[in-house]
Amino acid sequence: MKMIEEKKVSELMTHGTVSVPLDDTVADVVRVLAEGRVHGVVVTSKTGEAVGVISEIDIVKALGRDFNKIKVQEIMTPDVVFVSPQMSVKEAAGIMAQKHISRLFVVDEKKRPRGVFSITDLINEIEQAII
Repeated sequence: MKMIEEKKVSELMTHGTVSVPLDDTVADVVRVLAEGRVHGVVVTSKTGEAVGVISEIDIVKALGRDFNKIKVQEIMTPDVVFVSPQMSVKEAAGIMAQKHISRLFVVDEKKRPRGVFSITDLINEIEQAII
């Protein structure tokens, strides 16, 4: 059996992710977050490339503004670490620990969103390994 830290992100990640285009309004994103019961989504360019993330925190920071007029690109977090499905779980966990984040969005070689690797995915795998 392969040790957890030797596994690839693709083996533990949650496949598929919710994404929104750059030109969506924040009101659109609020609906997506609520309907999908997720805390953040990948923001994509017209070509489908991941260019940032918008989270509940980004939306809270924009309180008081008109969510129907603000575009996602105005409040998204653009400096996001995206990871490859081929990255080792050990390396991805190290990034999360260093940056104090609980999830990493996984993208393919063309930077298209493919899934999410989260602390929950890692904890579930650890639990299975010790049972």
